[in-house]
Amino acid sequence: MRSLLIDTSAYSEAMRGTPAAVQALQTHDRLLLCPITIGELLAGFHGSANEARSRNQLRRFLAHDRVHSVPITDETAEFYSHLFSGLKRQGTPIPTNDLWIAASAMEHGASLATRDKHFHQLRVILVVPV
Repeated sequence: MRSLLIDTSAYSEAMRGTPAAVQALQTHDRLLLCPITIGELLAGFHGSANEARSRNQLRRFLAHDRVHSVPITDETAEFYSHLFSGLKRQGTPIPTNDLWIAASAMEHGASLATRDKHFHQLRVILVVPV
């Protein structure tokens, strides 16, 4: 079963109908979102003119059978610590939230859908560009 963890940029592109993002979501059996992504999305919705519509769209998306919200666990923290340490040694840090998102993808054996180029530094996960 092919799993795809969706980061904030990928979700946003898919909701805009960007072909690469829509195709990435259509070609995987399980679509995953972690609390970090959901929090970033909600923060982006907060106070916008389309807040209610955006929240409803996210709620409907999360209700699909193929979509699963995955928790942040102690195992996620272990993956995070390895990613953080490795990038620090290399002198190539990436944003903290993105490390948590990558760690969640690793924990669940999922590819990662994103537009963010800095994820390519993490050679331990398969990045699906959208």
